[in-house]
Amino acid sequence: RSGELARCAALNQTDDIPVDQLFGTVISERVIDLIFLILLTGIAVIGNLDAFAGLLESAEMPALSGAWPLGIAAVVAVGVLYKWREVIEKWSLIQKAKLFFKGVAEGLMSIKNMQRKGAFLAHSFFIWFMYFGMAWVIFKSIDAVAEITVLQAIFIMVAGGFGMIMPAPGGIGAYHGAVMLGFVALGYNEELGLAVANVIWLTQTLMIVFTGGVAYLALMWYRIKKDRLTDSITKTPTS
Repeated sequence: RSGELARCAALNQTDDIPVDQLFGTVISERVIDLIFLILLTGIAVIGNLDAFAGLLESAEMPALSGAWPLGIAAVVAVGVLYKWREVIEKWSLIQKAKLFFKGVAEGLMSIKNMQRKGAFLAHSFFIWFMYFGMAWVIFKSIDAVAEITVLQAIFIMVAGGFGMIMPAPGGIGAYHGAVMLGFVALGYNEELGLAVANVIWLTQTLMIVFTGGVAYLALMWYRIKKDRLTDSITKTPTS
């Protein structure tokens, strides 16, 4: 998402870390997040087998017949690229791409080489735990869903998690639909599921906007302070 790239750009300006390596660390974080999501998905499915079966029935599976032309075109494109690979590899754009992905790979290896792996995993677990805690507090604050169990709450959280990773800005629409389907699978009506999804999404968005605004102001202040310090050093006469 664009926010990940913006974060890399900000850290590049404040800490002078190469963007490609920062992007690699972002991928590392997302790999860990994917592992947590898979584990929680297993817990949610095992704890709500009936609801999961209902969710599969209510979800519309895309037709695969229209994918054949795209598949054939992809195979042809791969064949052409392979045949002309020696010429293509000499292009300056390809050379830059190689350097970029090399930096990404170095960022991915940062997990293996980091000195505090335990702290990294503990913080990742804490983030997911608080993500669940936020949803749990909202569920318990709404009378219509106050009787929801922990396993059912995990089921809703997982459904929303898959909605958030869909290619939609901030999960708009995709998150709401996924949470609504999750509630319907648990036996609630669509209106209630959509209402709860709106509350969760709105609170998350407001928090992100507020904290993001504060962080942006702090970044601007840091840049101004850094520029002033650089100017003062430059203007200092040498003996």
